[in-house]
Amino acid sequence: MKSDIIETLIKPTRRTRSAPSTPRALGSVTSRKKQAQRAPRGLSSSPQATVFLVDPDGKLKSRFPADLPGIQLLTSRSEVIEALTNSLRDTIWVAGNPAVFLSISRSLSLKGAPRLLLLNCIDDVRIQALRALFRHVAGGSDTVHFLDTAILAEVLTDPHRNDLFIGGAIDLPDKSVLLIRGSLEPMVVPLAWFRSQRGKQASAVASFQVTDYGQTVRIGTFEAAADAILYEFDPDYRTRSRKNQLASDTTFGGSLRRLRLQKGLTRADFPGITEKTIQRIENNQITRPREATLDVLARTLGVSVEELGTY
Repeated sequence: MKSDIIETLIKPTRRTRSAPSTPRALGSVTSRKKQAQRAPRGLSSSPQATVFLVDPDGKLKSRFPADLPGIQLLTSRSEVIEALTNSLRDTIWVAGNPAVFLSISRSLSLKGAPRLLLLNCIDDVRIQALRALFRHVAGGSDTVHFLDTAILAEVLTDPHRNDLFIGGAIDLPDKSVLLIRGSLEPMVVPLAWFRSQRGKQASAVASFQVTDYGQTVRIGTFEAAADAILYEFDPDYRTRSRKNQLASDTTFGGSLRRLRLQKGLTRADFPGITEKTIQRIENNQITRPREATLDVLARTLGVSVEELGTY
């Protein structure tokens, strides 16, 4: 009887969501069509937009779709002032000509305002002035390459935009790669990291491109998944990823760990079983615990042996 139970425990029936992406090795990346293809979205008139498109002269609507949910079109100076006054800290602003912001700044304090993405090139002096007003300013230069504007709009309104990239550039003199996240936060990655993944020579680094709706970075002949880059260089992302992996572990060890934590017990709270043994079971180094061990686990956790693998 117990042997049948053990067989059941190592193949739990509990349903969970799929495990989050883990770092992918560089190399030939297969097309992630299921993730990249987005269903058409309806029109949006929500005042709680996460992206404001500033287009007083109507020149950006043909380039940057303003009819996606999460995008609010602003066409007048008064609308811009009202939105700036009431916008949230993580709001992203998109503009072609930043003159309206520079003029408003004389009468309205924009210090620490949300992020700004410039779709057109402007001179360095104006970029520096805008950086004094906004926390992050991206674009405004032809040295940084971005996603196509239609796809760019999709990524900027994605709830997980900070885990995607919208553009970047190669800095060969400094031997680094500048990456712009969907939140407009910059990230600098050593160029050597990309080379070390494939062992290619420097001559292979010739171009930069972000593809797959911000999920892939392509440098010359190299391709890297966004989650692999973030896992390597963003400690917060790495912590979140590990927590998600633990939460979605469908093995008996994962179920035991969740149940133990749910009951508020430590690995030292199981009579006759060492902490190391509990750790090995939870890490799936022991996949077939002994019957006596299962009895202690169930009794201490207050469940039946059959229930141990269902949490």
